[in-house]
Formats: sequence, structure tokens, C-alpha cells
Amino acid sequence: MSQDSQHGRWTVSSSDDDDEPLPPSGTKTSGSHRPAESNHSPASLVAVAVPVEVKPEPAKPPVTSLIIGSEARQSAALNQSNPVKYETSPSLAGKRKKEVPDSAGWALSDSDEDDGDVKKTSVSNLPKKTPHSPNTKKSKVEKERPPSPHGRLYYIDEPDDFFESCIPRLNDTYRFYLNKVTGLDKKYNSGALHIRGALVTIKINNLRKQTSRESLDEKNLIIMMLLWYEEGFRVIILTSNLIRADWYQKTQGMWMSPLFPRLPKGSSATAGESSTFFKRDLLEYLASYRAPELEEWIQRIKEHDLSEAKVYLVGSTPGRYVGSDMERWGHLRLRKVKTAFFSSIFKPNIEDVRMSLEGYPAGGSLPYSIQTAQKQLWLHSFFHRWKANSTGRSHAMPHIKTYMRASPDFTQLAWFLVTSANLSKAAWGALEKNNTQIMIRSYELGVLYVPSAFNMKTFPVDKNPFPVSSSSSGFPVPFDLPPTCYSSKDQPWIWNIPYSQAPDTHGNIWVPS
Repeated sequence: MSQDSQHGRWTVSSSDDDDEPLPPSGTKTSGSHRPAESNHSPASLVAVAVPVEVKPEPAKPPVTSLIIGSEARQSAALNQSNPVKYETSPSLAGKRKKEVPDSAGWALSDSDEDDGDVKKTSVSNLPKKTPHSPNTKKSKVEKERPPSPHGRLYYIDEPDDFFESCIPRLNDTYRFYLNKVTGLDKKYNSGALHIRGALVTIKINNLRKQTSRESLDEKNLIIMMLLWYEEGFRVIILTSNLIRADWYQKTQGMWMSPLFPRLPKGSSATAGESSTFFKRDLLEYLASYRAPELEEWIQRIKEHDLSEAKVYLVGSTPGRYVGSDMERWGHLRLRKVKTAFFSSIFKPNIEDVRMSLEGYPAGGSLPYSIQTAQKQLWLHSFFHRWKANSTGRSHAMPHIKTYMRASPDFTQLAWFLVTSANLSKAAWGALEKNNTQIMIRSYELGVLYVPSAFNMKTFPVDKNPFPVSSSSSGFPVPFDLPPTCYSSKDQPWIWNIPYSQAPDTHGNIWVPS
């Protein structure tokens, strides 16, 4: 779906939730009074039918938890648990599934549905493993992580200092961090942050991302964490889910707030606000869940000083919005703060995925289907290769979602957004009823960097963020600039067609189910 306006053309691709029914629209209720500001509309709350589950991730999730997520992720899990090795003999795809079209071309579908006729994979379809004897001694690697179908060497043992935090991390001016990636040269992890390093806390409350698909167990995925200390609390906003597969060998990012101290007793209701109205917007976002479990956290946040937050919150919550409420969420919220448009989209091609650290299964986190590709052929002219040599992450496929506006020479940024929202209608919203209403399907959250909040005119780009330098004032963009255009031979990675012409870095081919 395309939207043309003075701010550019918004065209959206598929997402995990794209074609799922929208939860019933909530009834607007009167919300708490928010500080007067000419650029923001009054607060109102939207009741969402899908209940939120607030509970910690299991300490050691079962192996079957690897199949959660979109069909692309499920297919990746199946390919990892039952890999098909590359051979020179014909009919390789038949070892997994019969009547699979040849991978040399695109088997274009006429279906208007994003998922087409792709067969769904369930837990029962996975091969059952023989249970271990209680007396069997497990290896060290099995105790620390889910067992790999490729054997012990598939998981490279991290050095003892892998989980240690490094200060300053990447650049504490911006508080934007990349994740540590297993298998990289040490200098590219120096200054990056592992999730374990972010969880040195007294109490943790995970805010989980909801979707409307009640048939899936993964309906709640991490997009934000509230970390409580004796001295105050922090907010962490992530591009990844809180599962090892997302942190192991993918490129991810996070924003980690400064420590927000408690306000003096008797402070006014508007105390502790930042110049970006971060506190107000965070409270409004949490309130949009309409979850009794979050009331305690909302009250706690009100008692703290968030004035040091220098970023804007840009969120999405499910529902249909009209009037001034249209600019509270989604792409209209981003447009309100900063004019938004795009000219380049980083999209790994087939070779990028094949030669990645994870091999073909990395494509399970890139759910671009053949059905969607067919409907958006014109969009491919915007596609650019995933190249991140400056951060050492060219072979760590991106799950990070960033949006930015760069100068013509790519040395300066007018703004930068890191978010959980992919480029989809579900995440950003679709205009309806002659552009008088916006419809959003999913919960998303991100932070927008605007130079004025940092007393700067633009952000200089740090083109060599690793190794970390405390003297650098540049913004640590996670990929190479300028971007590399697709050549005439490049084709985007599409998850639901087979690739059997060449093996990946683990000697396997890709046979989706």
C-alpha cells in the first residue's frame, strides 16, 4: 500500500502480522491530563482486546522454543534441526519436501494474501529427539545454550571476557549500542553490549510485544525492559527478542537510558520531565496496554526524574485513530517530530544470507515472501546490499531496524531512529477512509535522535566506530555509508523459495517447509 504526500511516498512491505485481523478497536476513554504543548495532542487511552502477559523468559527455554515467530523463523528452525546437506546430485529438495519449485527463478504467486499457500509448520512436525538418559553427562556447551543440530562447533565458545561490559561503550553520548556477536574479531565487540551486561539489576520487568494471532505462543516478544535499582531505574529499548537466536550472530541494537533517580517527596506531577517529553510519552505508551500488571510500574515511573532523556519516543499501539489522535502513533508520529521519507532500503540479497555467520537459517529473520515480492517489484529499485565492514558485521545478518536522513555526502545525519518496527503496515499503520483515519496492528517502540536535543545542528557520522574511542563525537551508524546499490544480478533474499544451487557456510541448502 502506498501513500503519497508532501513528505514522500510511504510503501510498506510484509511483516509477521501484516495480514492478521486487527484486534477490536478500543473505546476511547478520558486519560490523565498531559502538559500543554502545541506540537502534541491531548492524551487518550485505547483499550486493546488482547491481554498482555508480563512474565520473565524461562531461564533455560526448551529446544522447541526455537520455532516461535513467523513462518520464516519456523522454517529456519526446521532447517537447523533437520539440515539438508549440499550435494551435486539432482532432486535435493525432494529429501525434505516434494514438488518444490526450482530455486533458479521466482515461482510468482497470484495470491493477494501475504502467506499464500505456504504450508504452516507446527511443533508436531519437527522430528522428535530421543530423550537423554538421566545419567548422561551433558557437555559444558549444552548446559549454557540450546543444543545445536550441527554439533558443538556450531556454537563457538565465547572467551571469558566476552560478557564483560566495556566503558565507554561505543558512544555514551548517544547511548546507542550494538550487540556483541559471537565469531567476530575482538575489536568489533569491544564497546558493544551483550544482553547479559544490561541485566545487572535488582528487579526486571519485561514489557512484551503483542500481536493479534492467538494461535501462536510467541505473541509477546520483548521490545522494552524497565530495570530497577536501589538508586533508580533505566529503560532499555531493543530491536531484538529476548532469545539467544536473536543475540548470537545477528546485528542488533539498543538504546539504554541513563539512570533515572527518584524525585524528592512532594514533587509536582509534572516534575522530572525532559525537553523531549520522554516521561509523558513513556507513561502514555505503558497506559495504552490497559494492563493492571503495569500499574505498579507506571506509578513508580511517575516518582522518578527522567529529565536527562535526550531522545523522543516513537511508538505504535493497535487500534484505529482519527483526528488529532492520528499523530500519536506510527508513521504520522514520526512525521510530526521529523519529516520522514526513504530512498534506500538495506535488504540482504541471497549471497549475503548464504555467506553469513548463520548461513541460510539467518534468512528466517528476514520474512520477505515471494507473494509480497511479486506485489512490490518496483520497490526493489530502492534495495541496497547489507554491508557493515566498519562495524565488522557484514556477515551478521541484520535484525536491527533503523531509519535515518543523511546528507548527500553521508557525513552528517539530520535524525536517526532505532526501533522494533519493521517497514510494514502492521507496525507503522495504514491510512484509511480517504486519509482521515489510521489503523495500526501491533505494539512497537523506538527512540528518535534529533540533533537539537543534543545542542547540535547535525550528527557527524562516525565511519569507524570500532575500536571504541572516547574522543569520538560521531554517531555510530551500524552499517557502511554510502550504501551499495543492488547490481542487475542481485536478488533479494526471499524466505519461502528453496536455494539449492550452492551451500551456505555450514554446508547446507535451504528448503523451506
